[in-house]
Amino acid sequence: MSVERRSPYIILGLPSGASLADARREFNRRSELVRRGNARGVTAEDLAWALVQVSLHAADPVQALDTYRIPIDATALRPPAGPGLLRPGPRPTARSTGPTPTVEREVVFDAARLDASRALLDRTAGAVGKQLDRIGDAPPPPIRLTEQPTRRRSIVSVLMVSAVAIVVVAIAVIRPTLGSDSKAPPATTVAPVRTTAAASTAPSTTALPRPPGLGDALSVDGISITPDAPLNGFGVLCLLMRLEGPPPLAFDRSKLAIVSGGEPIAVSGKVGTGRASLEEVPAGAGEAVREACFPVVDWNLRLTELIYVGQTESLTWTINDPAFEG
Repeated sequence: MSVERRSPYIILGLPSGASLADARREFNRRSELVRRGNARGVTAEDLAWALVQVSLHAADPVQALDTYRIPIDATALRPPAGPGLLRPGPRPTARSTGPTPTVEREVVFDAARLDASRALLDRTAGAVGKQLDRIGDAPPPPIRLTEQPTRRRSIVSVLMVSAVAIVVVAIAVIRPTLGSDSKAPPATTVAPVRTTAAASTAPSTTALPRPPGLGDALSVDGISITPDAPLNGFGVLCLLMRLEGPPPLAFDRSKLAIVSGGEPIAVSGKVGTGRASLEEVPAGAGEAVREACFPVVDWNLRLTELIYVGQTESLTWTINDPAFEG
């Protein structure tokens, strides 16, 4: 279409003789459509030309006399309301199928419920993932104890210790008395037998040392490994492995595993909370932090150990042992 047959009002989507303010508003709106590629053949140059023409018409209405106008009546572009001769109303057609059986409706309902459940689980998993990311970025909260925790002792052990102490004191008192009497048998023939009997029958009261656990550093192949910061949720246990040593740090996450309730569980290669990297440790690193996650449920209710298989030996941390809990 030649320039003489173009109308700036049609390009801007306005009725002929529209104001300059309306032209500027439509220019901004349609320019955004051009940037998005939804202008339907209208270019930015067309819009700029149309805005200039409307500006000239607003300054001098005589220049608008030669502008191509279509239609003369702007209301002719509006579709008629309601049905008419050329717009017949809708007419229902006869049903061509029978009613849907109850079994088929139940199948459709079950599929809809399944889709809704999956969508809800996906949305919940996404929300939990964002929450875990925020938890991983935040430092762990400090823990302050008003008093040092004490381990409970069995009353039977206390009574046995008291009994052994009384026997030892009695022997220490009686032994000098027996040595001063020449008619009495030597104390050396009786005291060792009684002492041995007491020592053999009384159970040992020495508490077993707690095995290495979370927060304890163990060394293998020239590097020190410290597991800590457990994060448990949705059937996954994630730990941070703090590494130190001379470069290169020969640490391989695939050599990690946990044994929970006698069941070995390998480390997950792609699961993480974002608190630390899952990639291999660089060759020039002297210290690093890596995250290891394991698919395990109820690990804190039974004996659970973390194992790292090195080149020369294996390391074992007891991350949970009900026998040592108070």
